[in-house]
Amino acid sequence: MSENTTVNYGKVVTLRRLMHKAQIRSNVVGIITSGTILTILGLYALVNLADHNQNLVSRVLSYTLEAAVVFKDEDAIREGIDLVAETERLSGVVVLDEQGRSLYEWDTAGATKWGQIERQVLGFILDQPRVVPVRHNGKHVGELKIYTDGTVFFIFLLCGVLAVFLSLLISTVGANIEGGRIHTFICKSVKDLANIARKIARERSFELRAPLSSIYEIRELAEDLNILLDEIEIWEGHLQKENANSTPKCDTRLCSLKVFLEHHFWLPESEAFTRPQV
Repeated sequence: MSENTTVNYGKVVTLRRLMHKAQIRSNVVGIITSGTILTILGLYALVNLADHNQNLVSRVLSYTLEAAVVFKDEDAIREGIDLVAETERLSGVVVLDEQGRSLYEWDTAGATKWGQIERQVLGFILDQPRVVPVRHNGKHVGELKIYTDGTVFFIFLLCGVLAVFLSLLISTVGANIEGGRIHTFICKSVKDLANIARKIARERSFELRAPLSSIYEIRELAEDLNILLDEIEIWEGHLQKENANSTPKCDTRLCSLKVFLEHHFWLPESEAFTRPQV
């Protein structure tokens, strides 16, 4: 057997296994690609929304503390911050005068280690702290440093990631189910064709025909095999007819030879013709 026709049976795989591997690879590529794109887009939308909300809260807090900063009233500043913090998620506010000196500091997260970590991580994503100038009649009278509470942001982020993961999981399961049905249909068509070819080869049943599949390529292969079987059946019929026609001639010649031999052996002895001794 030549090198090109040598089959390494250690590397032979079934069609179902090959298609299953191809489906797994395509699913992995699709999940990674779509998951990455959806995560980036979702994170981008969430960051923009959080940044817009932080900007609105900063403006509201600046307008609320305008008079208190002008008069440097710490009690009014504290009341204004508490009023805004009741409805908005804030983790810290630093109020500075026009000289940059601290008038009041309000911090709820910096005292804990987790709050510090949360604030640092959120600083990579959002503009933290958000510095907002405080103006009175167009004059700069101070500024605010506002830290947003990242708990809600991270909860939304986690929910978004879980939603993307769940949607990808459902899509993968659905794709595997539908892919399994297609694999079963293709493998069944190929297996039916292989079973017919194997039965014809082993039993020499040339009257059998390969079933036609709805898959175009397998249907063409089955039609070609049926055409070949038609030719073989016709050729076998010709051989049988020739054998049937040649058998009587052979029988006639054998009978003539037998009569001749019997006549030769049983003739009376004479000088001209002597029967051999048996």
